[in-house]
Amino acid sequence: MANGDMTRKELRKDLDNALVGLARYEKRIAELEARDQKHIADRIQVEWNVNDYVRFRLTRRGKEIWVKYLQSLRDMTGRPDTHLDSTNMNEEIRMQGHEMLLMFGEHCFLGPITPFKDCLLTFERALPVEQASTRESAKEE
Repeated sequence: MANGDMTRKELRKDLDNALVGLARYEKRIAELEARDQKHIADRIQVEWNVNDYVRFRLTRRGKEIWVKYLQSLRDMTGRPDTHLDSTNMNEEIRMQGHEMLLMFGEHCFLGPITPFKDCLLTFERALPVEQASTRESAKEE
């Protein structure tokens, strides 16, 4: 028998090992797919109006973006101050969604360091006028 030739027994053993490996691989794929389906099921769809408010904390990268944005506002308006100067970048920030998107939108894509601490945004939903007036009436009583 030449050096590269395999016996039937050796060939059968290699084939059995390959089938066991394939079974493990298929089992792992099924586990991952089940996990992904669970995460998809855990998600909810939320309607959000860009005029509603959003709250977030900034990472170091977010603070850099914030400073550059404020400087661009000063440059555009020719004024030394902006409506955001009094905002403390080390605390939770609250602003309307459209302004947050204007400031950070181009920096939110897969790959870069996120501007938001823990990638977390909290969306505030404004109450419809009818619900808000009902809630105010209840507080007064």
